[in-house]
Amino acid sequence: MAGSHRATHPKEPVARSGHPSRKKAPARLSRRSVAIAAGVALLPALWLGSQKVLDDGTGGGSNDKPIPDVTSTRTPSGSPTPSAAATTPSRPATTAAPALTRIAASGPRRLTVRGLDVGFDDSIEARSGGFQAASTAEAARWGSRGTPASPGTDTVFLIGKVYTRGASAFAGLTGVRTGDVITLRTQSGAVLRYTVTSSTPRPASGLLRRPEFTQEKPGRLVLVGILFDRRDDQRTGKYQVVVAQLTGAQKG
Repeated sequence: MAGSHRATHPKEPVARSGHPSRKKAPARLSRRSVAIAAGVALLPALWLGSQKVLDDGTGGGSNDKPIPDVTSTRTPSGSPTPSAAATTPSRPATTAAPALTRIAASGPRRLTVRGLDVGFDDSIEARSGGFQAASTAEAARWGSRGTPASPGTDTVFLIGKVYTRGASAFAGLTGVRTGDVITLRTQSGAVLRYTVTSSTPRPASGLLRRPEFTQEKPGRLVLVGILFDRRDDQRTGKYQVVVAQLTGAQKG
């Protein structure tokens, strides 16, 4: 009967449990497909990035061209572009030695520098490690050393006394400064000019063993002032030593 047939085959209930239904499986496969597709889409970009890293390394081919650095060509507004010359360290300028007129050797006749005006006595020699100038008013040349000339063969030494209580040949020698010009007229009438490079007191002990005295330097002039004290004009045991270099020469 119709009624008993429906009772024999009851209506199948709809599943409401927490287990996923088979009808939702296609949606899960769709998200997985999207993820796979996105990964595949990124593969070309990853390949290009790795290729650039390799190209930037040391394994590039001979035809590879470096990527230009666009920042290196930019300069601030109003600032000039630095030139190659500006970035190259410049070498220090060298000054050539002046070509001086050749002057034959001749004894000194007169010396002037910063107010000093000195004539010359006979030449002398060093004794007991020092000098004994005979004249008070005039200077003397160390005879066995150089003679004024251009360029010369040895250092020229001129010696005079420096009194403080009276006139003397080298009075005021302590006031000579670096850069002063010494004018020396020779017996032949030639004029030699020397520029002072140093002026300093030196102890008498060991003076003749100093480099200024042991070296033979053509064109060098050394003035030696024998210093006396201010009380009784006794020797102080010191010398005023002025060193100068030949910078000018003129025939008489």
